[in-house]
Amino acid sequence: MAFIQCVAMSMAELCSSMPTSGGLYYAACVLAPPGYGPLAAWVTGWSNWLAQVTGAPSVDYALSAMILAAASINDPSYVPQDYQVFLLTTLIMLIHGVISSMPTKWIAEFNSYGSTFNIVRAETQNGILAELTLT
Repeated sequence: MAFIQCVAMSMAELCSSMPTSGGLYYAACVLAPPGYGPLAAWVTGWSNWLAQVTGAPSVDYALSAMILAAASINDPSYVPQDYQVFLLTTLIMLIHGVISSMPTKWIAEFNSYGSTFNIVRAETQNGILAELTLT
């Protein structure tokens, strides 16, 4: 996690020092060895696109698998089928698509509620874990 944060901060610093449209690709092009700039920008662009396209669906698939695993823990006779995982993943992706299509003001409000919830949940969890370790 720390390494990823260092890379993110370094890229933010590089892109802010060269404020252009497509800062990530431009930085890759400028920082590459002579003659490799266009290739570096191309690889950066495609790897960024690939991460964007596959990142969210993989998280949604993992979430649907966890939800169905929790259902099978609750009812041992239930065995999730492949089509159920697919349908639940598709539903979660549609929900995320609707959220992403909201006006910017709504997304900011949605983000504020989510951040507040996560902070409260994390502090509650830390308190419970601290209590359990002390007993």
